[in-house]
Amino acid sequence: MTPFPAPPDPGATVPMGGDPFAAARRAAAARAGRPEADPPVVTASAWCRVTVCAPHRTADVALPTGIPLAELVPMLLDLLGRPPAATPPARWRLLTSAGVALPPAASLAALGVLDGELLQFRPEAPAPAPPVLDDPVDVLARAAGEPVPGQGDAVRTVLALLLATVAAGVLAAGGAGWPAPVVAGVLAVGGVVVAGRRPPDDDGLREARVAALAAVPFAAAAGWAALPGGAAGLLLAATAAGVVAAAGQLVVRVVTPTLLAAVTVAGTGLLAATGALLTGADGPQVAAVVAAVAVAVAPLLPRCALRLAGVPRPIVASDLDDLASADPSWGLSPDELADRADLARGYLTGTAGGVAVVTAGAAWFASSEGWSGAALAGVIAVVLGLRTRGTTDTSVTRVLTGACVTAGLAGLVPLALSGTAGAAVAVAALVGGVAVLGASGPVTPTLSPVARRALDMVEAALVAAAAPLAVVASGLLAAVHVL
Repeated sequence: MTPFPAPPDPGATVPMGGDPFAAARRAAAARAGRPEADPPVVTASAWCRVTVCAPHRTADVALPTGIPLAELVPMLLDLLGRPPAATPPARWRLLTSAGVALPPAASLAALGVLDGELLQFRPEAPAPAPPVLDDPVDVLARAAGEPVPGQGDAVRTVLALLLATVAAGVLAAGGAGWPAPVVAGVLAVGGVVVAGRRPPDDDGLREARVAALAAVPFAAAAGWAALPGGAAGLLLAATAAGVVAAAGQLVVRVVTPTLLAAVTVAGTGLLAATGALLTGADGPQVAAVVAAVAVAVAPLLPRCALRLAGVPRPIVASDLDDLASADPSWGLSPDELADRADLARGYLTGTAGGVAVVTAGAAWFASSEGWSGAALAGVIAVVLGLRTRGTTDTSVTRVLTGACVTAGLAGLVPLALSGTAGAAVAVAALVGGVAVLGASGPVTPTLSPVARRALDMVEAALVAAAAPLAVVASGLLAAVHVL
């Protein structure tokens, strides 16, 4: 009778997957006269030492490299222990440390798993749902990196606007009389009517925007031709252009940054003309005040855009209790929150672009008021250049860069005409500006927190310095001295 094999030595080390009774079985077979063939020699490359992480336990094991992973799953379950009984039955899988599922029919050798790697061992579950953005900060950050729709039609829109501006200028310069303002007014009203009768598709929206934009210069030409010259003509032209631009935005029914910029420029012109009529000040003096006020008001535009779009305030938790109770309570779905973020982006693009154009134009007119006007234009140019680093919208960045160049040239022209030394300084400033724009491009490269804070302080100091320069350039200081 063949004796039952003796139990294995408890102190012996048996690789995982091996037969612990193999040695005892061979000894018993040899005593019975039926020697058992020795198993093949297992080399070191036939085993892979990895760390297996299960939801309830982690173990360092040596797994055979030539066995399919589907056959290793039951052995891993026996080694690591079964999950609690309350856990529903599921199919267990081996995954990489990055969460990529390994094919069950492949072996570790075929997959190229090396010693020391970490494998996840968990039940198969459906892929997690995509993240839902319910924080305004996350929604705005994602919207900032998305391209603005309709940028491919910008060239055609600009060409159409230029042609309309030239035609409106010809009408405004046609002389006194009723034909010019009547024709320009009819064309302006016709543009708004055409914009309101567009078909509800993308092509119709583009045509409506072009028609509404083309109506703005005709409205300004009608106002100027009706009362040419002086602050009164500017008041009437700005009022007509602002009304037509606002009407075009209403009939288009989709936020158009260019129309919002036109409304901003027209509203500023209306206020400037009203101030000139009330005070009797010259154009450069009023322009100095407008430039200083515009450069100080620009930082408030992002907050105004968020409020107009109805974007809720972000939740900032100060401790764990606030973080636990910081569930969104405004009742907006993620899609609606994204739509409002796009709306706020359109508001900000239009108003920021319009304020930048107003600032550059006012600085250009104010530069003729002696050294104070030229200094004001230079300060505004530097401020506009620093503000290009605070926006990710390419349209706003281009407008700010163009306004910076315009205001800088306005400040350098009086300096270049003052003499040889002034011309040398102006040329050096131009060369430096070209070098900076060519090296950094339209967007300032990433800076350290200390450098960004230093630039913020420099910008604030320059904005504060614009106020006294505007007081001198506008003649308020001389008026106070006379009193």
